[in-house]
Order: sequence, then structure tokens, then C-alpha cells
Amino acid sequence: MTDRENRFNKCLDTFPKHVKPILQTIPLQGGRLSAQQCSDLMNRLSIDQKDLMVLLLPLARTYALVPISRFQVGAVAMARVPGVEHQIDLFLGANLEFMHQDLNQTIHAEQSATVHAWHRGAHCIDAVAVSEPPCGHCRQFLYEFENRADIKIITPGRKNLAHRQTPL
Repeated sequence: MTDRENRFNKCLDTFPKHVKPILQTIPLQGGRLSAQQCSDLMNRLSIDQKDLMVLLLPLARTYALVPISRFQVGAVAMARVPGVEHQIDLFLGANLEFMHQDLNQTIHAEQSATVHAWHRGAHCIDAVAVSEPPCGHCRQFLYEFENRADIKIITPGRKNLAHRQTPL
């Protein structure tokens, strides 16, 4: 088992038993949760989609590769998938650093999650939850999207699932 798998499984142990079977599929699905899986999780946990995004941030952080800074950041992008008008999937992402490269070559978590969504066929990013407030680089990156005025940034609060939502 890899270090990343160990981190994911350790984080998974913090979740209630009745949702683990769904969450265990995240690595098998390449860091994506389908609209149906999201709906099942929200029903089982009695939470809304933005709360679910915040809840998934620790799992997203386990994908971080940070040999330089050791500072893990996770992100979850909420994106619409073509073909089904109301189908909204969640895509996990994390920051990636590269040895022997300057930190300005880092891929930020927000970039990772949104590019992941686009590569998997999503056509519109509605919101991005991130474990740390986005830096200026990430805000500019997200500002380049066509629907930038509609993108919501969600950051976790200090207690339970509290979160802060702000427009980009």
C-alpha cells in the first residue's frame, strides 16, 4: 500500500461507517463522485452539497504531493456534466510540488480540481471548496473561466461543517 493510500484510509476512518462504502470508491473513480453518489451521501448525512464539499476536503488533501513545503491543500470542484441538465459531480484535487523546481511551478489545489473536472467532461464549474483561502494566483486562474461571475469559493469554518461562501 502506498503512502497516499495509507493517508486516504486513515482519513476515511474519521467518517461514519454508513458512508464509507461510497467514499471508498473515490480512488477507484479517479477522485470523482457522481451526482448520484453525492445525493446518497447528502441523504445519509443530512447535509447539503456545499457541506459535503467541505466534508470531503480532508480526503482531497490526502492526494497532495508536497515534498518541499509539506503544506497540504485540498480542493473540491462542483461541476456540471453535459447531457444531464441538473447533474452536478464533485471532483477532488490537491496541490502538487516538484522536487528541484521553484515553488512557483507548483500546481495549486484549485487548479488541480478544476482541471480534473474539465478533463472528465464537465462543462461548467459552479463552486470550488478549498481547505485554505485561495491565493491571488488561483483567483486569477479561476477568473479565466467563462462563468467566473457565478463561481463560488467555499472555505471551511472553525466548527463542524460551518463554511464561508464568497463569490470569486
